[in-house]
Amino acid sequence: MAVEIHEHAPGKDTRDFTQVAFDIFGDDPAWVAPLHMVMSEKLDPKKDPFYSHAEVALFTARKDGKRVGRVSATVDQAWLAQYRDDTGHIGYFDTIDDVEVARALLDRAEGWLRERKMKRVNGPMSFNANQEIGLLVDGFEHPPQLDMGHSRRWQGKLIEACARSTART
Repeated sequence: MAVEIHEHAPGKDTRDFTQVAFDIFGDDPAWVAPLHMVMSEKLDPKKDPFYSHAEVALFTARKDGKRVGRVSATVDQAWLAQYRDDTGHIGYFDTIDDVEVARALLDRAEGWLRERKMKRVNGPMSFNANQEIGLLVDGFEHPPQLDMGHSRRWQGKLIEACARSTART
């Protein structure tokens, strides 16, 4: 069955975006679930000052009616003012072990960034480089430390399989 991608409005429609993490990591003994209060504030433009200089899109994927992944896309005006590099960011890249799901999510996030004139994609990182960054490549049996992300073993190979240049002239 085809992968369905849904866009969620920060601050209004974030339940599926938050819950998909429990679907992906629920059986991972090393995963430490984020506090609901922390995630709800991070995903709410009225509560997190980051949104005063950034635009964020949240996407989830469903396959066969089940939540199977998520990704965020961010255009951070503070980053652009500093680096002047037309770079957008992806984050919260969590999926089942399925390249079709990963590709559908990344294509949608990249398309959103392209619509906003971004020529490059950086990530994964939560929303910016001051939050959780990167993918875990080893040590999956250890729980993450403060502000350190946790990934499933397959996330690295999926993002590599989907990697391509998004630079446009």
